[in-house]
Amino acid sequence: MTETRSNINTGTSGALFKTSLAETDTMVKTYSLYVGIAFCLLFVQTNPMLPLGNHGIRPDLLLFLVLNAAVTLSAVHCACIIFIIGYTFDTVSGSPVGLFISTYLLIFGIISLLRRFYNFNTRIELFGLLLLCLIVKYIALYFFLCFVYEYHYNNLLKTILYETLFTIIVFPLVFPLIQNALNHNLTPGKVFATKKSHGA
Repeated sequence: MTETRSNINTGTSGALFKTSLAETDTMVKTYSLYVGIAFCLLFVQTNPMLPLGNHGIRPDLLLFLVLNAAVTLSAVHCACIIFIIGYTFDTVSGSPVGLFISTYLLIFGIISLLRRFYNFNTRIELFGLLLLCLIVKYIALYFFLCFVYEYHYNNLLKTILYETLFTIIVFPLVFPLIQNALNHNLTPGKVFATKKSHGA
């Protein structure tokens, strides 16, 4: 009897260890893939060869990655990945520290609330969500630039408006590529599964 219980405990411990190891492997792979894609998008986004790039008008490609993470990953992992994306963007773009970290995390918070009621499974729903994200981003940047960092914001906000239009135009082209890259390399697991407790 004692030997049987010992074997059961050993088998249970081994199974838990394997599960933990698999979850850790999935987490590392997910973080690495999102960060790698973020750097690729940053390279494209900051390329002066883009149309209107010399005028500082570029689409916010990182917002597509934030959007995808917010609707597919669990809250904790999503917040960590978005923090990394925002910090990287702040550092590379020369923006005030915390500007895009705060903006992207605010967008993530709003999407998290909406996910209680909607699944955002279709491309049309995701496009509608993008429009909402762009409105939130514009308002957030307006607030931060005007009242926190006290920038001369007139020209900056005009540039942000053009960037918003540019982002909407490239969304149907770029977002599916990001989705395909992530779906092809990641197998949804329990660690990152979204809870299907929506009201609709």
